[in-house]
Amino acid sequence: MFADLIEQVTKVIQHYEGFGEQPSEEATKYALVLPFIRDVLGADHLNPEEVIPEFTADISERQGEKVDYAICQDGEPVILIECKALNTSLDGKATQLQRYIGALPHVSLGILTDGRQYRFFTDLDAVNRLDTEPFLSLNLLSLTPTEGQHLKLFHLAGLDVEAIKQKSQGWKTVTSLVQALEREWEDPSDDYVTHFARSLHKKGLLTESVHRKYTLYLKEAHQIFLSRHQERSTVHPKLEVGSSYLQQVREAHPRAYERWSSVEEQKLISLYKSGLSIARMSSTLERQPSAIKSRLKRLGLIPSH
Repeated sequence: MFADLIEQVTKVIQHYEGFGEQPSEEATKYALVLPFIRDVLGADHLNPEEVIPEFTADISERQGEKVDYAICQDGEPVILIECKALNTSLDGKATQLQRYIGALPHVSLGILTDGRQYRFFTDLDAVNRLDTEPFLSLNLLSLTPTEGQHLKLFHLAGLDVEAIKQKSQGWKTVTSLVQALEREWEDPSDDYVTHFARSLHKKGLLTESVHRKYTLYLKEAHQIFLSRHQERSTVHPKLEVGSSYLQQVREAHPRAYERWSSVEEQKLISLYKSGLSIARMSSTLERQPSAIKSRLKRLGLIPSH
């Protein structure tokens, strides 16, 4: 599903990473985002009836501000796309989309992307006000079959905005659950550990030392579970893309789901104090951004809420 697009995106990203280059926002749009618009959204960027680049809305407090692309259906904008340069952190970058969708009552779908990561927003919480959290987040290089089915709904030929909005609440909940599981998998919280310890620890009280032991037990159990899952995927090579989750994650983040050492924690603290972004720390430590945030919270360096 979307094999040609994924192959093209993979080649472009490998080229930049292979030469240690950071593409500009314009290069990202041309090499990565326009193919997405063509293959996933089914829109012709050369046709102004379907794609309007540098789209301007009448926002009085932000005169002249533009969003990168407006995708149109029957000549009217239905999706707005805001682009950032490849590998730019997308956290907190949806404010421009929020302003535009607030000014355009007939538009309720927004996409924020760096060409690899895509975040989809709508107005579930309040009408004509874009939610602060996406209802769908995905990485084109680790696209699962389920995510591929979701993407098909955004093709202009069959685009039904209301149908997408009806499904999006469920997608948003699943996205939140995945993020929560990733945090727990990397760094089990007290509540998570207690849940299992209470059901398994039959002798004596659940003391602090017992709790610490179960934290270690869970981390080891996670590793064994993932290893077994990876082995099953190897035995069945015809499984669809996304079946070997650990392998896919570690292609981008080689140390994902490994235990943190005290040396690595000290390096993280040093990187954080030097002012590096989450994305840069993630790249340097070869761990997922969610794991970096989780560990920073554990170390008391950023708020836990």
